[in-house]
Amino acid sequence: MSGSPLRGSALQPGAHDVQPVANETRDRIITGIVTGVPFFALGPVCWQLWENALSWHDLLVFAIAYVATGLGITVGFHRLLTHRAFQTKPWVRG
Repeated sequence: MSGSPLRGSALQPGAHDVQPVANETRDRIITGIVTGVPFFALGPVCWQLWENALSWHDLLVFAIAYVATGLGITVGFHRLLTHRAFQTKPWVRG
């Protein structure tokens, strides 16, 4: 991928490219709702499905998959954004 035209600073937006948020408080509230509601909705769903469709085995599989996915995404983005020698395909870089 060394012949790629998109390299270095061409991938990173400059100060004039980033648009400020019109209403930061509203943006933070919406972000909190979108990320928090599904997480907290798991509690009542698990309560209703316990013994019928869920067991401790299911929760263990969920926890392992959740941690593995989170670590994979975190490590992948760290390598992509920190280490310049790490090369990916253009569709991965976005």
